[in-house]
Amino acid sequence: MLMAIYHSSRKTLKGTKEWVLPYFRRFLRLLALPHCYISRVNWAYCTASPLRVAGDLLHIFFHLKCYPENYSKCRLWTMDRSRWPLYYASLTDSYQRRQLAKVVQPAEYRVVFADKELCHHLCASLGLPVPKFLGCVDPEDDFKRIIRDRLGHTARREMIAKPVRGVGGHGVQVIQEEQGEIVAILAGKRMPLDQMEIHERMILEELVIQHPNMAEVYADSVNTLRIQTLLTKDGEAIVLGCLARFGRNRARVDNLGSGGIGLGVHASNGRLFPEGWDYAEIRYDRHPETGVVFDGFRIPRWDELIALVKRAQEHFPFYRLLGFDIAITLEGPVIIEINPQPDNVNLEASCGPILAEARTLREFERYGLLVNAPTRALARAAVN
Repeated sequence: MLMAIYHSSRKTLKGTKEWVLPYFRRFLRLLALPHCYISRVNWAYCTASPLRVAGDLLHIFFHLKCYPENYSKCRLWTMDRSRWPLYYASLTDSYQRRQLAKVVQPAEYRVVFADKELCHHLCASLGLPVPKFLGCVDPEDDFKRIIRDRLGHTARREMIAKPVRGVGGHGVQVIQEEQGEIVAILAGKRMPLDQMEIHERMILEELVIQHPNMAEVYADSVNTLRIQTLLTKDGEAIVLGCLARFGRNRARVDNLGSGGIGLGVHASNGRLFPEGWDYAEIRYDRHPETGVVFDGFRIPRWDELIALVKRAQEHFPFYRLLGFDIAITLEGPVIIEINPQPDNVNLEASCGPILAEARTLREFERYGLLVNAPTRALARAAVN
């Protein structure tokens, strides 16, 4: 009897928490709207009047039910409001997160992909291509000795060390031998291995040698593709969008948050969009350092890449929306990371609204992921 009451109480509390949390987060986002207006809109490039921008942000928040952090990055002021419902915005926004967590992105399985060590071993066990695993180190380990030893097991005396639970490329260190000395490179700064510090568990992997065509655009970083996928209710993996990232300024990582350039990729043929952008929202039609023109550039081995992410997504029916970070080598595509909550805003800023594809809109509606009336109306119209 007591156990029945206990389990019933736990179930009630869990249900109450699931109901209350989105509204609480939504209230906090409401309080943050002035910050979004002042700091998240790039006024150097926004051509709309301050009064119109204020009205636009309120429209997005109350009518489309999402925090308007995508307004500036997606340059929504340049298009008619009728197109805005096709932007799903951030996957971590209050109502979006609630709906996604019900079926598509269950919170209890997030650790499978958020933990890079666990994810690496899972992918390897499934026969998915991943970088060579060299071990893990903790701050209390004699990690410098371990790194020296593991470096000897690499083909080019190069490895990468990244936080097991890190995001956005932060804390990633490239370790390599230069003229007989082992150095660690963090945020563009070189230091002898003896001066290297770590503050959390790190995974060690052999540095991937990227395809020469990718290195032509920018050679100092391994330039990756973010491919976002959804496993439909019928068990078929579809591509929601593709984002290419290229490093610059001698950086060894390509993440946008670390200074990289992002641009969309046409999923049908692997060709880059003609224009990319960075976090300062500066637009580029070519790489500013190498001069490689983006328009017409095709990602090598594209069909193999798409086949890989679809096959990988189908292995994970327990988590149906993922963001794959893929590097391209001469031997084929390699999974660098899998992101359980990929940055949908950057994706849509680069290749347009993901719900503009009729099938994606239909599948989101089937899963109950649409959070506002205008988007649901578009989904009903697409079906009819």
